[in-house]
Amino acid sequence: MQFHANIGQKAFVFNKKDEVLLIKQSDYLKHGSNKWDVPGGRVQEGEDLKEAIIRELHEETGIEEYEGPWLVGYHSFRTENNENWLVLHHAFRSNDEIKLSEEHIDFKWLLPDSMELQKMEFKHKNTQNFISNAFKTIGGR
Repeated sequence: MQFHANIGQKAFVFNKKDEVLLIKQSDYLKHGSNKWDVPGGRVQEGEDLKEAIIRELHEETGIEEYEGPWLVGYHSFRTENNENWLVLHHAFRSNDEIKLSEEHIDFKWLLPDSMELQKMEFKHKNTQNFISNAFKTIGGR
């Protein structure tokens, strides 16, 4: 029996003020339309993991200068279509100017424990926990 899993990655980007970068999905996307997320995406065939997360980070935010990536966690899940997913979490430090892709309509830098972040509607239900874990792992205040 052969087992197959898709691999995705998320980039938790923190600036010098310890704020995390959040991006808002465009309304033309089927999954997560008009909801907040962190940069990331799937690993393409032939790509290594580091290449993939750096590509996604650049495509979605325009970030070119950064420290990292540091692997800070992961989660896994199975979709309604019975697809298995492994999603790796990477932390970055960057103060680069943000240039959003067409997939996104807005961005914010927020402290991980801010009230505004706590009230946001995220694409994935555990995003706030993942942000907190990434922040602690890289030694945030």
